[in-house]
Amino acid sequence: MSRPARVGKALTGPAQRALDKRVEWTISLIDDRLGLHDRERPTVHDRIDELEVLARLQLLALGLPNAEMGEGPTSIEALDEHTGQVIDWANGPGGFAAQAGLFFNPPVPVQHHEGSVTVLHVTERIVEQPFVFGELARAGARTVLDLGGGESTVALSLASLGMTVDVVDPRGTPVPHPNIRVHACRVDELDVTGLGPFDAAIALSAVEHFGLGHYDGDEAGRPREDVAAIARTRELLTPGGRLLLTVPFGEASEDDFQRVYDDAGLDRLLEGYVETERRIFTRTGLTEWSERRDGDGPGVALVSAARPG
Repeated sequence: MSRPARVGKALTGPAQRALDKRVEWTISLIDDRLGLHDRERPTVHDRIDELEVLARLQLLALGLPNAEMGEGPTSIEALDEHTGQVIDWANGPGGFAAQAGLFFNPPVPVQHHEGSVTVLHVTERIVEQPFVFGELARAGARTVLDLGGGESTVALSLASLGMTVDVVDPRGTPVPHPNIRVHACRVDELDVTGLGPFDAAIALSAVEHFGLGHYDGDEAGRPREDVAAIARTRELLTPGGRLLLTVPFGEASEDDFQRVYDDAGLDRLLEGYVETERRIFTRTGLTEWSERRDGDGPGVALVSAARPG
């Protein structure tokens, strides 16, 4: 089939679908609910058709063999391995969304296979985020400093709940909200004029990367950036203000990507704070995280500490 014929087939597919009265009734109901009738704007039906054609064109541009107009996989049964790999890449940390600054590192990423979609794994965010929400609620925090929150939706959640959130991240944060102020810089570059004091500060899986990789390293006697960032944060908190920190925990190590902290490393990081809670969770299965009681295995530390009053 020629390319024009395939395009024609894609464009006639929606017309054929419109002949089904059940589809027509459903579209009309949606239009009624959204108040789209009698307006000079596309109906839901028209918009669905436009998105379908755009999706096919995008798949063709990627060179997918089964993405010919009107012939691409539209059901999970028709999903092929190649298409699944493209979807996984597009949704991952190197895909199109990430390149646009819209990767949010979900707690439950999925993986596409031939004819199926499965849970890839469950990340530490499954315990980190509820820990932070619970601690902020108990503290009654209204103003929050978020360190390294560019790939997280936590700041947006807090802002939506009415809190004022200052996000410090060189990447900024891509979803605007009137309760969010963005500081597109590193913590050591932050202009603190007029900032704070904050009721709380959060650092979710962030400080373990400070000063590593594409950041400046710990060289020439400079203080380590993770330690310096947490110390500087203390000065921006109200007396008694809370620091909520999550970091990888286990046998102490460091590479170009991250640090892993042990108890001594956490103690160093929290110098000058009064620690109120330290909980260690570890992965106990593909989809399970549990609080660690036997002291074995790597995990994530969830820490609550306070600036002395």
